[in-house]
Amino acid sequence: MNDRPQMLGFALILLVVSCKGSSQAANTDGGDAQAASVAAADDHARAGFRLWDGDGDGGAKDQPGAQKLFTDACAQGSQLGCTGLALTYLDGVGGTGKDYKKAVSLLQPACDAKIPRACSALGNVYADGEGVAKDENKAGDLYKIACDGGEPRGCFGLGLLYAQGHGGLPKDEPHALTLMKTACDGGVVEGCYAVAIFFRDGAGSAVAKSPSDAAHYAQLACDGVGGRRSADGCKLLGLFYDDGTGVPKDRKKERELLATSCDLGSASGCAAYGGLMLRDGMAADRKVAAEAFGKACDGNDAQGCYGLATCERQGWGTDRSPMSADDHLKKACDLGSASACREYRR
Repeated sequence: MNDRPQMLGFALILLVVSCKGSSQAANTDGGDAQAASVAAADDHARAGFRLWDGDGDGGAKDQPGAQKLFTDACAQGSQLGCTGLALTYLDGVGGTGKDYKKAVSLLQPACDAKIPRACSALGNVYADGEGVAKDENKAGDLYKIACDGGEPRGCFGLGLLYAQGHGGLPKDEPHALTLMKTACDGGVVEGCYAVAIFFRDGAGSAVAKSPSDAAHYAQLACDGVGGRRSADGCKLLGLFYDDGTGVPKDRKKERELLATSCDLGSASGCAAYGGLMLRDGMAADRKVAAEAFGKACDGNDAQGCYGLATCERQGWGTDRSPMSADDHLKKACDLGSASACREYRR
């Protein structure tokens, strides 16, 4: 009889232990399922970035398709997906307009979760003061986290700060150049262009001029890395073929490269192309020159507006129109062309 209460107590202990074990197993199973769900969502986010960056089949970008993948992935708990979704808010994809507040609300937790691209994008927001108070010191910290995490865009941003001595960082051109090279090697086309400028201009005794290296990196920028081409890189390389910087002089290649720069959307490239075609003097070239100057002026390039005004005054490649010429002279003057200001005020 005395053994019965003891037996009941022992049975209760076994029951409690059994329940605890079952609960722990259930929690483990639930945790594994959640981790698997997030991993699958991360895969969807990576697919979204391939569409966003143009790294998929054929290299075509599909921002609406990427946005859908990012939205679904973020909803499933993927911080990588939330990073991509934030980029769509920064770019205003989907017809809703840019929303920096939403972007920051997504980027901060993602950066805290050690997503390098989130830290880099958040660094850009603070560097530009978009939707937040401008804070280059904070931007520098975020860029460093991103760069140390293998994000080349972060290295590019950090390189800009070192090149300028901003963000509480010392001005350090050699280190800036190293960071820009890292960015270029990682597929950031702006990094390749920046390296070309470094080698073209040099930086005193810190960075020696190297015309051949300048031409090499300008070629990389123009040809494109990371699925993107640099219109400014094509213009720079075209000018190198004009003056023989690191390459032999070649008027044909100069013309082709400046035309490419203009086609890729560089207003200053269009202005340079127009100037070259105008110098060549043929009637057909003058028509092309006037069209190129028009594109440049539409892009608010002072030299483009000045060139267009010259064509309109002389009737070169377009109808003679003194009134329109005066309008474009005024615009060129307002954009900072001293020559245009002198002519407009006569």
